[in-house]
Amino acid sequence: MFTLRNLLLATVATTLIAQSASASLLMKPTTNPDLRYSGKILDGNYTETITEPETLLGFEAGQRVADPTQITK
Repeated sequence: MFTLRNLLLATVATTLIAQSASASLLMKPTTNPDLRYSGKILDGNYTETITEPETLLGFEAGQRVADPTQITK
């Protein structure tokens, strides 16, 4: 019985690890040049003194996911 329990726990742990690894592979962002929008999104007068996202994040907005600290900035 003890061996069966250990085998079951090992199987569950292996399954969870495999699912986690699979999810991380599927969630990596990719760059698709066909999806880039280079036009002006909004019309209006904007203040030049507002910091652009790239300055705070260290990468272009949309290139990858920002972590919570970067989002708070």
